[in-house]
Amino acid sequence: MKAALPIQADKVALRSSDGVAAVARSIISVVRPELLEIDTQKNLAFAASNCLIDIAKTQHPGYSFAVHSGVRDVRSPVPGTIASLIDGDHRIDIAVSDPKLIRERPTIEITFSEEGAKKAAEFCRTGRSQVWTAGEFTKIGGNIPLIPREEVTPSQTLTAISNLSHLPPKLIRLEIGSSNPVVFPVMEMRLARAGTSEAEVVMEHSSAPLKLCFVFATDGPPNLEFTFLWDFTGYSCSACMKAVDAIDRLMKGDTLRFYDLETNNLAFENPAKSSPIGENPLPPQLRRVLSVAAEIEARFRITVKFHNGLTEQDAESLLYLDCLLNERDYGANVSAVVNLTKQESELSSHLIWFLSGRPISLFVAPSNYPGFFPLFGTNIPAPSWGLYTEQCVVQDSDLAMTTYKQAAIGQRLAFKVIAKTPTFVRWTADCEALMGYARR
Repeated sequence: MKAALPIQADKVALRSSDGVAAVARSIISVVRPELLEIDTQKNLAFAASNCLIDIAKTQHPGYSFAVHSGVRDVRSPVPGTIASLIDGDHRIDIAVSDPKLIRERPTIEITFSEEGAKKAAEFCRTGRSQVWTAGEFTKIGGNIPLIPREEVTPSQTLTAISNLSHLPPKLIRLEIGSSNPVVFPVMEMRLARAGTSEAEVVMEHSSAPLKLCFVFATDGPPNLEFTFLWDFTGYSCSACMKAVDAIDRLMKGDTLRFYDLETNNLAFENPAKSSPIGENPLPPQLRRVLSVAAEIEARFRITVKFHNGLTEQDAESLLYLDCLLNERDYGANVSAVVNLTKQESELSSHLIWFLSGRPISLFVAPSNYPGFFPLFGTNIPAPSWGLYTEQCVVQDSDLAMTTYKQAAIGQRLAFKVIAKTPTFVRWTADCEALMGYARR
């Protein structure tokens, strides 16, 4: 290359259509390849963040700053944040660290259009989060550090949220139901938002899959509205079933009360309603799955953590264990195959009975049972089991008898039997002495 085209040696052609970032990266990979190593980039990112924070603190005493990258959620700022500056996936939270060092109270000045002003009024009235796009606000200013004081560009947006994270939560005991209530021993109650006319309180705890949100008026009659959210993933099925019971009672309009854990005094009580407040949101299939799984936890003294997406294995385990624990029938008209080997001796009375089409009791145990039932990623150890039918008959008895008689000694024969009574799932130990025991 140097001999043929010396002026082009060690040069790389780049397309401008790849973008500035791609071109810069290609150049750096040749000039300073060490800058592309992840540890180097990490250190540079930390250094840049520290440099920005140090300069900002020096120029704006009394304030603190936190830099985040790869974050798009504007609703989780650092506690005490009064404003955030967001650019793509980057966010800078601005908070007051020492009010004594701040000469003027932090303020922000915004010019709204008519539609924007309506949103601002709604935010002040309810504390509900609001988002403004360019056109709904035209100018922004004030004395908060780093916040731009300029006309709004078409790409800029403004978000206002009730950041009350600096207020510590209150520990309470929550009870739902007038008799034999569902009790959540520890819940955290916190103020989620507050406006001049409306506020919202949230009750939740990491030990419970249920979150309650109560909205009430602050300037009128204490009308109470509530909503609830649930996320059962990762919780024990018994904890999920407890939440289901609580939701059922709430939807029926049952009594709700909570106690201050510090004093054990009743802090609030919402009397029972005379009629249901709405349609129950939980699908019957989910309720049934959780009910059976919670019973399995109690009977086998094992914790099974629920997760979304019921697999075929999970469904089979729930079916068999539900039948075993609650003596539910497995089904009607169930068929099975009984294998017999032709013997030299004469037909026994039992065999004649079976081949002639008279009813027999049959217990069929699975041949590949591993000693446990898999459920939501947990193996539940259990004794051997099988399908028990009190009365079943061989299919086409005349053909069955002829086939057996004409078979050679030692020949293995398969006969299909049909259940005439419901089939149940039973433990092997309970059925070993039953007539017609077979193994498939």
